[in-house]
Amino acid sequence: MSNIESQLIDLLRQALEQPLPELTASTDLIDELALESIQVMDFIAEVEDHYDIIIEVDRLATVRTIADMAGLVGETLE
Repeated sequence: MSNIESQLIDLLRQALEQPLPELTASTDLIDELALESIQVMDFIAEVEDHYDIIIEVDRLATVRTIADMAGLVGETLE
């Protein structure tokens, strides 16, 4: 697991403030965690604040897993 993936898992736990199952890079944010859209947006806001980046909304359509989000964050940081 990459450093970004580990940080994203921590951020997800902070954003949701609820008990979560074991999270891995392949955890599907929608299917496995059954996140509602407001929860996803809270998580994205946490990610943007933590990394001081702006994630374009149209790029989020491809994000399903923590690994997908880590890839997007990595690309945005470059």
